[in-house]
Amino acid sequence: MEYKSSEQKRQYNKEYKLTHKEYYREYNKEYLERNKEELYSKNKEWRLNNKEWIKEYQREYREHHRERIREMSNAYYHRTKNNPGKKEMAHAYRIKTVYNLNRDDFKALLEKQQNKCAICKQPFTKTPDVDHDHVTDRVRGLLHNKCNLILANANDDPKILRNAIKYLKQYTSAEQLIEQTST
Repeated sequence: MEYKSSEQKRQYNKEYKLTHKEYYREYNKEYLERNKEELYSKNKEWRLNNKEWIKEYQREYREHHRERIREMSNAYYHRTKNNPGKKEMAHAYRIKTVYNLNRDDFKALLEKQQNKCAICKQPFTKTPDVDHDHVTDRVRGLLHNKCNLILANANDDPKILRNAIKYLKQYTSAEQLIEQTST
């Protein structure tokens, strides 16, 4: 079949795809399954190389669809506000997607630490933070939020933490001397 213009060819292809939706859906599904690893790595590489473009695109999208996003957010809130398991479900989703920990792994880690923070050894009163190595993404343990922030603010650098300990000891010792001499 010859086309008089590229527009006619596009139109024909569009109509053909619409009339053969099921075939294309099945073909795409099989293709994705066969090439999952390669497509995943290419996609990851593209996202790493185009971070700024993605950030700008997302900003523009949010700006352009602000009202729709607000409506959807409000609808979700009202739909789920009385759901008692909402927080637990959100936490389970987050630890699975971010740290690759399922609920059982999280509970096992909590039991291993005897429901106590790995740094201050105090029991948890709220859901603990998952501490992980930012280079290897390996989970190190569960911490109170404040204890986790200590590591984060020190950029996980033991040298900075040792200097902080020296600094703290220096002033703690001086204060104790002042108290001892004044009494």
